[in-house]
Amino acid sequence: MTDLTVHQRASIAALQTDARTVTAPAWLARKAHIPNDAVERQFAAQEPEAFWREKAALVEWMEPFHTVSTFDGANHAWFLGGKLNATVNCIDRHVMGDKRLKAALIWVGEDGEE
Repeated sequence: MTDLTVHQRASIAALQTDARTVTAPAWLARKAHIPNDAVERQFAAQEPEAFWREKAALVEWMEPFHTVSTFDGANHAWFLGGKLNATVNCIDRHVMGDKRLKAALIWVGEDGEE
């Protein structure tokens, strides 16, 4: 952090210690499949690496990560060594499941054509 100004350092420090909680709207929490928000928050706070490792297991990795995260001042890295493919995770992994007959992509043009 040697190249940062005093103002930038203060801003980063404020973000690192922010204790505000942003609660998801109920409709979004239901769609996000969060069974018990309080339990999830406690798990994430007490065991962040285990929490994120569990969440990362919900997607398919082309190459598995070896480290969940690293934090060094303003430099953060997540899922080091891992590689994801957006198409696989957004579309392909659902082909064999119960969503296989649902529309994967819906395009709507400016003229309303779908």
